[in-house]
Amino acid sequence: MDWWPLLDIPKAIADADRALADIAYYVECLHAETEGCYPDPADATTLVANVAAIRELLTLIIPPTLQATITEEQRQYDEECDRWEPTNY
Repeated sequence: MDWWPLLDIPKAIADADRALADIAYYVECLHAETEGCYPDPADATTLVANVAAIRELLTLIIPPTLQATITEEQRQYDEECDRWEPTNY
């Protein structure tokens, strides 16, 4: 097997988490740079809270059976990689 589609799922979720963290960071920076004027404090608080809630949901997105399948695919991938000799000798 030379295609490992399930290994992309955790990477995609990690990418989404980083993007959400960036949203919260930049909203807080913008709010600090404008001395609390922009975005509106209530809107900023709501947005940052929503981002935090979505990030929490990302931890629950992969069901246990799929996680077990991903773990098995990772094991197979590692096993296949170990069979190849390095070409930089």
